[in-house]
Amino acid sequence: MDRLLVALFLTALIVFSYAGVYYRPLSILPAEEGLTVGVYGWQDSLYGELYSSKNPPTTPSKWAEGWELVSDDPHVYIFGYWHTFTQKAVYRYWERTDVRIEVGQPWREKYQDIEYWVEVSPDEYVHVKGEVWIYHVDLDFSIVSREKPDAGIHVYENIPVWICFATTVWDRSLRDPESGAAGRAWGAPISVYVEGFKVQRGSGEHSLIEPSAIGRFITLYDEPSTAGATIDDLGLHEGADLNETLAGDLRPDSRMRTAAYGRWLLADLGPDTKWSWGSIVSQKFPAVNYKLKVYYLAMGKWTFTKEEQEEWEDREADQRRYGWFAPWINLWDGVARALGMANPFRMFGPWAGFAAFIAFVLIVFGIVYLILTVFLERLPIV
Repeated sequence: MDRLLVALFLTALIVFSYAGVYYRPLSILPAEEGLTVGVYGWQDSLYGELYSSKNPPTTPSKWAEGWELVSDDPHVYIFGYWHTFTQKAVYRYWERTDVRIEVGQPWREKYQDIEYWVEVSPDEYVHVKGEVWIYHVDLDFSIVSREKPDAGIHVYENIPVWICFATTVWDRSLRDPESGAAGRAWGAPISVYVEGFKVQRGSGEHSLIEPSAIGRFITLYDEPSTAGATIDDLGLHEGADLNETLAGDLRPDSRMRTAAYGRWLLADLGPDTKWSWGSIVSQKFPAVNYKLKVYYLAMGKWTFTKEEQEEWEDREADQRRYGWFAPWINLWDGVARALGMANPFRMFGPWAGFAAFIAFVLIVFGIVYLILTVFLERLPIV
């Protein structure tokens, strides 16, 4: 019987190890055709290293500061920064400060028809007809809210975040089999504008992201770097980006790309933290909401594009008030951590700070009473 159990155990180990080696997670599946928008990554400074799911930062050790990619979902993207040694040692806060970026699925409306001629060879021209669509996109930035003592306290300054505007084409869908590739579609983002901008009430003092006003034009780049040529660059920028789903290269401008990148700058974004006696008394976690308008060039035959708006609830700012008793619950957090145990006062919920304060007062009173008693007993009687 024992041999049978051992054999079954070893077999299970082999099966699970085999599955682990050969399993491959699926990549993101295509949504509706046309424009799709998501977060590509961020830089550690204005011209610093670019981090993304393709190049994630190395998670720092316990006592080091640094970046961490928390969620690489392009529609709910989260990255964070671990605090410095001083913040960890002095203030005893161990958690990251996380930035959450949420992107809605774009929906479109037709703007106008266009047509033009493209020279494909000397004395040979192709008449091209297409459309310009307007896409609407929801985009929210927020700091992830946590309760003390795991609350983030880092403030991001001049950190670029790159948003990708890409084209989705169903690669096997044809309207007319006889027309071959010409029956498919091609599209490219032309320009992006801010049509809605709001800093949520209660976001605090650290809630500045650029651009920060309605009507602002978002410069588009052909790569997530300001060193690349912009789509609206006056200089010619050649590149091998001919979309195979359209017969030939019929773009009205050779600098157009099926994917483009816009940059947002976290100029001053982070928790607004109020301190008392080295402890957090209250925090405000900011939230900033954008509504974007994207002009998009569409050519060819599309199978299904999104033309219906989904209800989008803007991310709101969060506030946490720890009150006058915050320093006392924090004191016991440090004592409990040093003893390798949980803080017993936290079981009192909203009364945890008051209970921690009463316990502190009683202990101090007891120590003082004991010292006075011993001292008075040793005084000579006159």
